[in-house]
Amino acid sequence: TTTSSSTSTIDAIKESATANAATFDSQYGDTRTSANRIHRKSRSPVVAHAVSRQRTVPAELNITPPPYAETGVVVPGLFPNRVLLHDEASINRMRTAAKLARKVLDMACNSAKEGITTDAIDGAVHSAILRAGAYPSPLNYSGFPKSVCSSINEVICHGIPDARSLENGD
Repeated sequence: TTTSSSTSTIDAIKESATANAATFDSQYGDTRTSANRIHRKSRSPVVAHAVSRQRTVPAELNITPPPYAETGVVVPGLFPNRVLLHDEASINRMRTAAKLARKVLDMACNSAKEGITTDAIDGAVHSAILRAGAYPSPLNYSGFPKSVCSSINEVICHGIPDARSLENGD
């Protein structure tokens, strides 16, 4: 009974997701093929736009940078097969970081409106993090040039903010 219950729950989730996708598609005039490829009627293909220079973290802010900040090289953990147990002070620092991350994520999401560029959102995120006395962790992580990843719909992941204005449906 547990297996059939799990299967029916999964089937219900799939049906709901399919219905939600169909509603979204019809709202934007898109259609899906049997291979589940989306054909966009109302949008032009995504093309590369100008990327501004990498933002910096001014030394006078006295923000402690991560080890990769200068070179972009991420060094693997020293003890990859060990579990790190945190003390109360470390846990409190993680809580503080998580609260800042939530606040900045909310600000970034609220900024994502039709007509704004992802580069402008990156600038706002970068400034907010610096004002909080923190380092924007994506900045120069493995060479990533920005303070936020901003993938629009057709970009799978790790989109680099650029001069492209957001469109309806992004």
